[in-house]
Amino acid sequence: MNECLNLHIQHKYIVETVLRGPNNLIVTFPKNLYLNLPSLSTLYQILPKQFILSRINGKEYKYDAPPYALRVLLMADILMYLDKYDIDTSLIVIYDKDGNRLTPSNGIMDLVTPEYREGDIKAEKQEMALIGVLTQIVLGEFSNIKQDVSKFDIEEGVEILFSLLQGD
Repeated sequence: MNECLNLHIQHKYIVETVLRGPNNLIVTFPKNLYLNLPSLSTLYQILPKQFILSRINGKEYKYDAPPYALRVLLMADILMYLDKYDIDTSLIVIYDKDGNRLTPSNGIMDLVTPEYREGDIKAEKQEMALIGVLTQIVLGEFSNIKQDVSKFDIEEGVEILFSLLQGD
């Protein structure tokens, strides 16, 4: 672990992610004095065909979503708040429920089991296409979204993604 990250951990200026159980995690963003943003904690739950996020301030959002979209919605919400809080992804620190540090190779996506059957090639392609759409949104490149939506049959996932990104 590098010295810079150790310093951030020591001063609790990290995005603390705690895996509470299967498809159940809490993500806490630190207070940002420069941007005048309070600390924000969110409980994320992924259930079959449903994505639930509960903000510590009491707001809860439930999205009925196709299985291919669930992990992408989790990733999108976290990315949205990384941007809002002006925090780099390298400051996401992941722990298990006992406080042991985890280092999954693909970050948060590795913590959440896909809700589609293993080997379901169509759902895997749809998930990857929706990640592609999210990437295009982040980069501000909207020209291929319509093509990807129809090619991979991800209309429902994209609608929910846009609804989530409009946020609170």
